[in-house]
Amino acid sequence: MESASSSASSSSSRNNRSAMRRKLTLGILTLANCSNFWQRNLIYFLCSASPHECLGACEGAVFVPLCEKCDDSHKCDECQHCRRTHDADFYSLRDAACMSDAQYGFLASVSFTVMFAASGILAGSIADRVTDTRCLHASAILAWSLASFAKVISPTFPVLVVARFVLGVAQGFNAPCAYPMILAHFAPPERATANGLYSSGTYLGAALSSLSLVAAMLLGWRAVAIAAVFVGLFAAALVYLVIQRPHDPEDDDDAIILCGGGGGGGNGSPRRGRRFVVRTATTTTASVKRNDASAFSLAAAWTRIITNGRLALLYAATSLRMTTTVSLWTYLPTFYARTFPKQVVAFSVAYALGTLVCGAASSALGGAIADALVRRGKTGARGHVPALGTLASVLPISAALFATSFSWSATLLLLNILLAECWLGPCMALLARDVPTHAMGTHVALLIVCNQLLAGLGPWAISVVDDGTTRRLRTNVLVIVTFFSLLASAAFSLLGTLHAATDDDPERRRHHRAESLSRGDPSPEEARALLATTPADISPPALEPAFTHHQYPSRLYD
Repeated sequence: MESASSSASSSSSRNNRSAMRRKLTLGILTLANCSNFWQRNLIYFLCSASPHECLGACEGAVFVPLCEKCDDSHKCDECQHCRRTHDADFYSLRDAACMSDAQYGFLASVSFTVMFAASGILAGSIADRVTDTRCLHASAILAWSLASFAKVISPTFPVLVVARFVLGVAQGFNAPCAYPMILAHFAPPERATANGLYSSGTYLGAALSSLSLVAAMLLGWRAVAIAAVFVGLFAAALVYLVIQRPHDPEDDDDAIILCGGGGGGGNGSPRRGRRFVVRTATTTTASVKRNDASAFSLAAAWTRIITNGRLALLYAATSLRMTTTVSLWTYLPTFYARTFPKQVVAFSVAYALGTLVCGAASSALGGAIADALVRRGKTGARGHVPALGTLASVLPISAALFATSFSWSATLLLLNILLAECWLGPCMALLARDVPTHAMGTHVALLIVCNQLLAGLGPWAISVVDDGTTRRLRTNVLVIVTFFSLLASAAFSLLGTLHAATDDDPERRRHHRAESLSRGDPSPEEARALLATTPADISPPALEPAFTHHQYPSRLYD
C-alpha cells in the first residue's frame, strides 16, 4: 500500500513538473513571437513620430524630410520649420534617415515581404531537418534583433534596407521553429488552446508597435528601438537556455507508440478510441519504413496540399482571413488620420491596448472554445468557430467606419478585433491533423507564405482606387473587408464540415489516420493493419501511466 501511494505521489509530482515546463515553454515561444511582430512593425511607427509641438503645424502638410527643401507650399515650410526647431530627427526615424515617401514605401513593404516569403519556404525545410530547433530559433531571434539595432548605430537608408532584408530572412524562421515545438509539447485536445495562446504574442507585438509611436514622441526613436532589441535578446536567451527538447521515443529500443483509432476502442482499451502499437528493435524494422529524405521535399509538401482537399481548403481559408486583417492593419491608421485628425495619439493608444487585450483574448478564447466543443463531440468546431467569428465581425467594422464619433468608432473597432481574431489557434490545430509531424515546419512556412502573398491583394486593391478622400477610402476598406470576410467565413464553415464528416465515418477516419502518422510512416496498408489490432503481448491499462506529457511528445497522442 505504501509503495503504491509513493508511486502515485511520484507520478503526480512528475505530471505537475511536466505541466509547468510546458507552460513555461509556451510562454517563452509567445515572448519570441511578440518580439517578432514588434520589431517587424516598429519601423512604421518610428517613421510616423514627430515632435508633439508640431502636430497642429503639420496637419494636412505634405511630408518632406528635413534634408530636402519644400516646394512652393506655405504649409510644408511651416511644418518643416517647426520640426527643425524641435529636433524632429530625435523623434522621427524618417527625419533622421532623410527618407522620402518612395523610399519609405519600399522599406515598409517590398524590402521585407520578398525576403520573408523567400526565407519562409527554406526555413520550413531546414526546421524539419534539424532534430533540435532551439539553437536555430534562438539564432534567428538574435539575427533579427541585431538587424534592428543596426539602424540605431547608422540611421541611413542603405543601412535600413540591408537591415530590413536581414530582418525578413531571420523572421521567416520564427513560425517553422515554434509551431513544431508546440506540437511536440501539447496533445491534440490542447493544441488549439496552445496555438491560440501562442498567437496572442502577435497581438502583444502589434500593441507594443502602436504604443511605440507615443513612446518615440516622448523618449525619442532610438530609445524605443533599443528597448525592442533588448526584448529580442532576452527571448533568444530563454529559447536556447530554458526550453527543453522533448523526449523522442525513436531514441529508445523499446519505444511504445500510441496511435489513433477514433471512436471504436478495442477490447481492454483504457480509453475509447485508442490503439496501442509496440515498436521494439525487431518490430520497427519489420513494420515501419523510414523515408525521412522525402519528408523534407517541397514537392512532396505541395503534392500533399493538392491531393488533400481539407488541407488545400485550410490554406485558402486562412489566406482569405489574413487578407482582411492585413487590409485593416495597413489602412486603419490612414483612415483615422483623415477622419479624426486630432485624435492620432488617442487612436494609437486605443488601438494598441485594444489589439493587446481584444486580440489576445480572441485568439486564446477561440482556441479554448474550439477545444471544449471538440471534447463535447462537436468535431467540426475548429472550423465552425472561426467561421462564426469572421462572419460576426463584419457588422462592427462596418459600423466603425461610418461612426461620426471617435469614441464610438474606436469601441466598435475593438469589438471587431474581439470577434475576428479567433481563427489562428483552431486552424493550426487542424493543420497538425493533416500534416505529418516531421513535415510540420515546411507546411507552417508554406501556409505563412501563401497567407502573405494573398493578403497583399487587399491593400493593393484599396490603394489602386484611393483618391485621397475619406469617403473613397471608407468605401474601399468596407468593400474589401466585407468581401474577403464572407469568403473566409464560408471556407472555414466548409472546412469544419469536412473534418466533422471524416470523424463521423470510421472508414474515412481510419484512412486519414493511416495517411497522417508521424515520422517513420508505414504504408497505408501497414498502417490500417496496425491500427486495427492491439498487440497481444501488451496490456493497455498498464501502459496508461507511461504516456504523460513529461515523457513523450504529444504526436503520440490520439
